[in-house]
Amino acid sequence: MLTVRTSVQDRVLASEFFLETARARMLEPDPFRWSIEAFMVFTRSIPELIEGEYETRPGWRAWWEPRLEALEADALWAQFYEFRNRSSHHWVLTPKDLGDPERVLRAGTHVLELSRDFAEAAINQWEGSDVGETVVDPNVYCSNCGGVLAVDADESPRTPCPECAALARTRRIEISDSARGSAVVAYAARHPGEKQAFLWGSTGDSWSRKLQRWVQRGMVFDRAADRYKEEVSDPLTGEIIHSADEPLSEHRGHGSARMDQRPRTPPKRR
Repeated sequence: MLTVRTSVQDRVLASEFFLETARARMLEPDPFRWSIEAFMVFTRSIPELIEGEYETRPGWRAWWEPRLEALEADALWAQFYEFRNRSSHHWVLTPKDLGDPERVLRAGTHVLELSRDFAEAAINQWEGSDVGETVVDPNVYCSNCGGVLAVDADESPRTPCPECAALARTRRIEISDSARGSAVVAYAARHPGEKQAFLWGSTGDSWSRKLQRWVQRGMVFDRAADRYKEEVSDPLTGEIIHSADEPLSEHRGHGSARMDQRPRTPPKRR
């Protein structure tokens, strides 16, 4: 089943997936900490992705800055952010660092709720909010023949059109607008009766911090063949920015400082 959604929505769903995975593997130290680490990476990237999506909108900074400040002032959010920064710099997150799994899950649920609310507020405020242009034609037209009339011809009592004697008048206002959406298609393949996917991946838009614009990114995780494939391309030039083809068992995330990440585990089954 293919699911199409915005990049921000996809990131929130990925965060939910990793937190639920951690909850299900709470008694297994390594799978639990791996899932929590992935949850931190995806959750922390939500504000960055939101900013990349909407920062060009008029009035964005005035809306964004106080909300981001309030988010980062949350103690649990700050703690998860610190863990995420350490893990992204090759620091191994251990069960001892995390502490009590139940406490971690409660904190993670709180952070996820903050992130979800933050994303929903941004989408509701800014999705489709590009400010267009309104142009008012100063002329007055005859509604019957289309002839241009004197500017005061719309006043009462009206003078008949000199060409066709009609009294109806038309004023013209042109309104133009534009919007740019982003989307990601995520997929997963499972054998009948099995919950765990043997192949999954995603393709779609990804925000490049280096280029400061959207690029195309595709990833394939093939557990059966032990392969990981990724390709990032520039839709404007056709240039391949990044390409990878390596054993999945040896793959570790890279390039997070340059490129937003996509799910490294299969999408959650609905």
